Amino acid sequence: ARAFRYPTFNERYYEPGGSPNLRPEDGWTTEGGLSYRLARPNGLFAAKATAFAARLTDKIVWRPSYEISGVQVWSPSNVSRGYSRGLELSLRGRRQLRSGLILSGGSQFTHTDAENRANPDSPAYGAQLPYVPKQTWKLWGRVGWNGLSLSATSRLVGTRFYSADESNALSPYQALDLRVAYEWSLETGELALVAQVKNVLDRRYEIVRLYPMPPRHATFQLRFSFPNSS
Repeated sequence: ARAFRYPTFNERYYEPGGSPNLRPEDGWTTEGGLSYRLARPNGLFAAKATAFAARLTDKIVWRPSYEISGVQVWSPSNVSRGYSRGLELSLRGRRQLRSGLILSGGSQFTHTDAENRANPDSPAYGAQLPYVPKQTWKLWGRVGWNGLSLSATSRLVGTRFYSADESNALSPYQALDLRVAYEWSLETGELALVAQVKNVLDRRYEIVRLYPMPPRHATFQLRFSFPNSS
């Protein structure tokens, strides 16, 4: 399929860091895959594999450009040629037991090669684009019973380079989150009480260089949803 994208307003004019002279992305993308689904009255299993590739000219990439008072400023720029390809695998399942307990879970793995193909004489030629991990893996599971649910989500993210020539990198990381919720069905709508613990393992990691993510912390939420009038 043909891929064409104009720079957004923020990419052109965000202050500080916007670049008014950005050119539109242009290129081709393709993908194909296989899927399998098995449904039963008390359960479901689904699997999917997708391969994808894209060849873009003037791909817009954000990267650190300078610092103001110790704060890193990011700016978008065009990579004259970029080539990416990869594979995504996913599994998910659901099972309802006689006791009313509902078990569900899934997994998703993605491998991405996103290469700079701009200048064969540059040290960055053939290198992975900044902040694009080659591998990511997500696992999740949920147990539900009569409005009460407990879920866990784990994310594993591989090495990400933050220099164009792959000379500097951020370490891989794993993050685990837990969530407990109870939902009430009322005549006037749905009421939910939600408690979450983020970064349960208290890992120290950065998604973006010099911007550490929060340590272990908890959030609480009370939510009311009105019924859908449609």
